[in-house]
Amino acid sequence: MNARVALLLALAVRAAAGDLVQSSGAAELWGYATATDRVVQLPTPQWTGEARGDLRLTREGVAVVLRPLVFEQHNPEGFADVDQAYLSQAYARFQLNGGLTFTGGRELLTWGPGNLRSPSNPLYFDAGRTEPLREVPGVDLARLTWTHGPVTAMVAREQDAGRMDPAATPGPASLAKLDLRGQDSLASLIVANQVWGAPFYGGFAQATLAEAWLAYGEIGSGQRSQDPSRKTTSLVGVTYTLVNGQTLGLEWLRDGHGAERPAAAPVPAGALTGRDHASLLWQSNLQESGHYWRVMWTSNLQDQGSQVLGYGELSLSRRITGFASVTRNLGGAASEFASVFRTSVTLGCKCFVF
Repeated sequence: MNARVALLLALAVRAAAGDLVQSSGAAELWGYATATDRVVQLPTPQWTGEARGDLRLTREGVAVVLRPLVFEQHNPEGFADVDQAYLSQAYARFQLNGGLTFTGGRELLTWGPGNLRSPSNPLYFDAGRTEPLREVPGVDLARLTWTHGPVTAMVAREQDAGRMDPAATPGPASLAKLDLRGQDSLASLIVANQVWGAPFYGGFAQATLAEAWLAYGEIGSGQRSQDPSRKTTSLVGVTYTLVNGQTLGLEWLRDGHGAERPAAAPVPAGALTGRDHASLLWQSNLQESGHYWRVMWTSNLQDQGSQVLGYGELSLSRRITGFASVTRNLGGAASEFASVFRTSVTLGCKCFVF
């Protein structure tokens, strides 16, 4: 379904529903420009406009969610412009008897505490948590969830990658997930089949230590599209919440599929191709309204290259928020981060229509 049509239909349904359903919705217009200092050319501007919708309709144990996205991008000379309209998410959820819930459609199926990457997820190894401007799309699936006390069990069938990059998402796969919640802890086990042609085994755990500390870890064992042999990827991390509500986080990612030496050729921006990475995150109090900021440093421990990302939002009025993002890559031309570009600056604003 064309996302422009879906957005108009969603607005019409919301207006006509009246007392029949409970509805909530949001629509945002994004506009921003990006200047990138590429390795092979001078900085060139890139202009982007987006319209993002979020409509939710609920009634008597049934919920319908639509997230249409219209994306217009004008690229510098030599690069093709992009004009897309699609449904980032579109699913229905039904509350059944006995703690059962059925969900079908296009849904964002992410989990785990990891910020840099999510080794325990066979569908979303890169969940986009390091990219503040990215709208991560869902995958087409059907899933059944059962909850009883501290235990939650889920079985799902992922049929299609939807708008996800086919090179980063496996083909049709079935998976099962078991969660056990404690008072200050959470543990999960994940099993999936046909993930790049082989079974996948993963899990994660997190626990609150004292009041300010959170320790966590993720692990996954399986194959990847670029590596047909079974490897294990793990992530450990810890976060500390300051008295003012700001958060400091440190993570280490050990990717068995990564390269032990720097890549001989440039790699896509944002890709993690090394064996070991460290990441440090400092962000503002998420409970504060009116502004948000984060600073993130990520390093490839093999080639000594690193990336520093700064992002901030400031409320300019009740409906308009300005934002800025600055990325600086450090290291040699053969290093993972600096092989494509050195500096990228993005400035823009978003308007909350309703």
